[in-house]
Amino acid sequence: SEPKTILSHEKYGYNDPFLSPDEKRLYFISQRTLDGSEAKHDHDIWYVKKEGDQWSEPINAGSNINTHSNEYYMSFTETGTMYFSSNKITSEKRGNDFDIYFSENVDGKFQEAIRLNNTINTSNYEADVFIDPKEAYIIFCSRRPEGLGRGDLYISFKNTDGTWTESVNMGEKVNTKKHELCPFVSHDGKYLFYTSNQDIYWVSTEIIAKIKKAIGK
Repeated sequence: SEPKTILSHEKYGYNDPFLSPDEKRLYFISQRTLDGSEAKHDHDIWYVKKEGDQWSEPINAGSNINTHSNEYYMSFTETGTMYFSSNKITSEKRGNDFDIYFSENVDGKFQEAIRLNNTINTSNYEADVFIDPKEAYIIFCSRRPEGLGRGDLYISFKNTDGTWTESVNMGEKVNTKKHELCPFVSHDGKYLFYTSNQDIYWVSTEIIAKIKKAIGK
C-alpha cells in the first residue's frame, strides 16, 4: 500500500521503530527535547499510543530508561520488558561503546534499568538487541577483537536459574568481514532477519537450534 507518514519534524528525526507486543504502542528513538522545541545531542526512547486509527503525541519513556547519554534500538518480551542499549556508563570513558540493559514494565511503568552481566556485556560495543519474546535467547551486535568483521551477531541463551550463557559468535553462515547488525526474528519463530553490509538478509532459525546444541544447552 502507499506509505503514510506517522511522525516527522524539521529539526530532529524519529528512528528505530518497534511495536509493543500488543501493538498498542509504537516505540522509537529521537533527539527531540522533552518539550519538542529543539534537537539535543543524545537519543532518547519515546513512544506513541494507538488511539483508534490515530497515534498520540510522542511520550518520553522516562528517566528509568533515558539518560543524558544515548539510548536506542529496543526489543520486548511478551510481558513488556524492554531490552535496549545505552552508552551511559561508557560515553565519558570509551566514547561510543554501548551496553545492553533491560527494564521490566509494571502497571504500564518502566522500572529502573538493569545492565546485563558480563556474559553479554564486555568492554566492547554491544547493541542492536533482539530479545526472544519468551526470553529464551538474546541476539545482538558486538564489535570484538576476535570477530569476523566490523560488527558480528552474537547469541546467548537463558539458563533455568535466570542467568545467561556466555555469548557466542553466530558464525560464518551469518557473519562476514563486513558489518552485521539489527537482528529480528519473525513472530512465528522461523526466520532471522538482519542487516549485512547495508543489505537485508534472512536465514532459518535452525541455526539458533544448532548453536544451542553445540554449546550443550
